[in-house]
Amino acid sequence: MNRIAQDIMNFLQRYPGLSDRELTNLIFGALEPQQRINQECHKLEEKGMISRTKRLDGIIGNYLVQDPFPAEPPAEVSKTESFTIKCPHCKGTGEDLRPSNITGGKCPICKASGHITIQGTKEDYETDEICKGTGRDPYGIDPWKPHDICKGTGIVKK
Repeated sequence: MNRIAQDIMNFLQRYPGLSDRELTNLIFGALEPQQRINQECHKLEEKGMISRTKRLDGIIGNYLVQDPFPAEPPAEVSKTESFTIKCPHCKGTGEDLRPSNITGGKCPICKASGHITIQGTKEDYETDEICKGTGRDPYGIDPWKPHDICKGTGIVKK
């Protein structure tokens, strides 16, 4: 496997669903064309190593293909622990801080509670390096749009 393919696989392991553009930004930089990444992702898809499907925002995301018959269940299945974090969007207030305030005053991420419950333990998660823990999409036109990778929480699985 070449270096680009290995980099793609490593990033998708940490951040499932990255688009070709997001992968290009991480591997080559924001001003580089994404054709090389696109071609490599198509090769990985042909080999059955990744799948390419539309995300909720309509952009094609890349996902690692998991073994359909794992030897043992993943650790997440047996965990019933959870922890709570302060919502990074409303900073724990529960209010919609966006200038448009289209949700009638309620934070769209935490649904006005000010907190988000995460399944697992704190040791399983770390700050999302792409959005820098803000939970906001660093590439989007709307700075208040939740980041697709961390789903607005600002944290991702290690």
